[in-house]
Amino acid sequence: MNIDIPSVLISSIAAIFSAASWMEAKKSAGAAKMANHYSRLNSLFELQKGYRERMLNFGKLANEMSGFEGGVKAEEMYSQYDLWLREVNIEIEKYHAFIIKDSISINR
Repeated sequence: MNIDIPSVLISSIAAIFSAASWMEAKKSAGAAKMANHYSRLNSLFELQKGYRERMLNFGKLANEMSGFEGGVKAEEMYSQYDLWLREVNIEIEKYHAFIIKDSISINR
């Protein structure tokens, strides 16, 4: 039986590089997945910030225009943004918990 040492060596090295490439690809995929999660969470935070700013503005407007039709409309808009803000806050809480759970599973 004649074993060709160089071909066995080359095959072994190729297998090692293949395994290393697979591990790196898995790590990169996990990092990309987490980047997407954080991007979505940041978008929710920006939405939250925008709603808070609009609520502040409509709240001031409602106080300044109290007793006028514009004040009533400002109060309605304040209430609408308050509702949307509550919905965004719920999504942030849910998504944050999801990210923490997913980050633990990716890092294992």
